[in-house]
Amino acid sequence: MKLVFSPGYKLLVLGAFYTLLICGIIPFAPNQGCSPDSYAYLESALALSNGEGYQWHGSWNALWPLGYSACIACVHLLLPVSLLWASKLVNLLALYVLLYALHRTYGDRAYILGFALGYFTKMAVYTWSETLFIVILVLVCLQLYHHWKHESANSFYFLGLSYAAFLVRYIGGFVGVSLAIAAAYFQYTQSYRRAQWSLRMASTLAVGYSLYFGINLWQGSSLWGGARFVETEPLPTLLGGIAQGWFNEFVLLRDAPVEDTLLWIALGIQVILLTYLFKIYSWKDVSFSLSRPSIYLYVGGLYGLIITSLRLLSPFDPLNYRLLAPATLLGCLAALDWLSSPLRAKQWAKVKTPILVFFIMIPLTNLLPKELFKLRTLFQLIIPNL
Repeated sequence: MKLVFSPGYKLLVLGAFYTLLICGIIPFAPNQGCSPDSYAYLESALALSNGEGYQWHGSWNALWPLGYSACIACVHLLLPVSLLWASKLVNLLALYVLLYALHRTYGDRAYILGFALGYFTKMAVYTWSETLFIVILVLVCLQLYHHWKHESANSFYFLGLSYAAFLVRYIGGFVGVSLAIAAAYFQYTQSYRRAQWSLRMASTLAVGYSLYFGINLWQGSSLWGGARFVETEPLPTLLGGIAQGWFNEFVLLRDAPVEDTLLWIALGIQVILLTYLFKIYSWKDVSFSLSRPSIYLYVGGLYGLIITSLRLLSPFDPLNYRLLAPATLLGCLAALDWLSSPLRAKQWAKVKTPILVFFIMIPLTNLLPKELFKLRTLFQLIIPNL
């Protein structure tokens, strides 16, 4: 007798698997998954917990918006856990919220898209705001689909999510930019109701962004915590770093520098899989009409374009796994949504197993210690003293 598991059960198993991975790696991560940014988030969360306001080094924290630290403070006040573990719980809760949203949206297919979420388990180990930001961004995309396709979603809920994206990371303001661009496109295609709604939302978001930056000026005497647009690296060095960052994002199985031999093996595996997909699927029916995959690609692509453009103007962190993950994850969701569509059930049946195995390997190769996956280490297990 063949066992058949419900889609909801499969989602729970996926969630448990991701939780075990994240919690199992945290004790072995550098500083338990903390970077300099992490300590700033935790310090501001402590100040909020103590009723001292949103402070860092004794003054208003204009460098980062208050959303992530506020979430950490709330979990810390509600549960008997340290601030550090409260930050990890925020990331885990965000993951489960997204799994639930996928269940509500996709029903029987939800677990398939849930395989893509393993991509950001590495970030969830760290006390970084990206995990929460990505979850909010996916929810924004789902709401955009309801508004643009069916004109049936709640505008207040959409605005709340959009403001939340900005309050977690300033780059979340690109949601307002995406709406303004969409409004111009819909006006051009004579979709006037969509154009009016998009422009109204973009204008409302712009007012909220301005108010928050005004609070920064009032409380911290700075729009965003200091000079951000200053001289960057020499152009060849800058472009080389950007190209390497995007190349690394393309190789989903292996978050590693280009000199890592297994990175190229992973690239080979990915190219073979893509070749197989092109052989099985007919790409003549690819359409850019309003659909969830197209909205994922639009939002993810615009995010990638904006973050890359900003990096040309500002010397913040290199474009790496952490900063490019929103674009990559939205691309993965778009791919799984399109490939597994009921309209392509016959093709999906042929590629389902290799695709899902590929996606389940992503968190393993990106999250587990790199020494486990270096060729020299593997050979030393076979040939001691190599």
